[in-house]
Amino acid sequence: MLYISTNMFNENDFTNVYEYVDDEVGIEIFPYLNKPFYEWILVKEMGILKNIPTSFHGPYYGIEHSEKKGTVQYEYSMMQMKKCLQLAESLGSKYVVYHHNNKPIDNPEIMLFHARENLYEINELSKIHHVPVVVENAGIKAKHNMLFEEEDFIRECKRIPNQVLVDIGHANCNGWNLDRVIKELAYKICAYHIHNNDGTGDLHNRIYQGSLDFRHFLELALYYTPHADMTLEYSQLIAYDVTGIKDDIAAMKCYWLDKIKTNCAVLDRV
Repeated sequence: MLYISTNMFNENDFTNVYEYVDDEVGIEIFPYLNKPFYEWILVKEMGILKNIPTSFHGPYYGIEHSEKKGTVQYEYSMMQMKKCLQLAESLGSKYVVYHHNNKPIDNPEIMLFHARENLYEINELSKIHHVPVVVENAGIKAKHNMLFEEEDFIRECKRIPNQVLVDIGHANCNGWNLDRVIKELAYKICAYHIHNNDGTGDLHNRIYQGSLDFRHFLELALYYTPHADMTLEYSQLIAYDVTGIKDDIAAMKCYWLDKIKTNCAVLDRV
């Protein structure tokens, strides 16, 4: 399934995402639950959203899952995550995305300990709400908030029960070997966040605007993870480029969805 993320829109522009939705394109909801009217808008749009395939990004702004239980930030983060899971359940969303951390790294061992504890708790909540939680490679080296190096992330993903969402833009600007990450985690990868950048900043450019060889990525993903979802995740600067967004969607339908259909048709005949 191809999704488009709403993180490029603020709460007043949320419904602009409907312009890109069709039988092959759903929505990944980026929940600005820190903004007063965002939850109200989501509830107001429920009647429409329930008829569209959705996934949910976990709450991000002001959220820190590497904080110790009992702290103010832990309580706030868990409250927002519970709200997100409830909304995702109401919509029948496919999954909710989890970041181990968002803040800069100070004590990586302690941060990882708390993030693991909190992920376990969130996994238990996800069972109650019947919405899986998938783990994303979060953090940018230039922002000093990258908790996992490439090898650490691969190892961590293999030890937890969660499926994995690979953000290819993060991998690119952190200097990761994306080929290796995909090959190692192919059996766990259920989705990708797709965007491009200059190799250093997390720019969330259009898919062919950057140093990442996007065509090579598509061929790699098609071979190793043909049933994974793809989510176009742009910055707010791209939101005004309606023609460009539609061109990217058309390209993804041509090079991703059509090839999957062709391959599946071949497999069906075997």
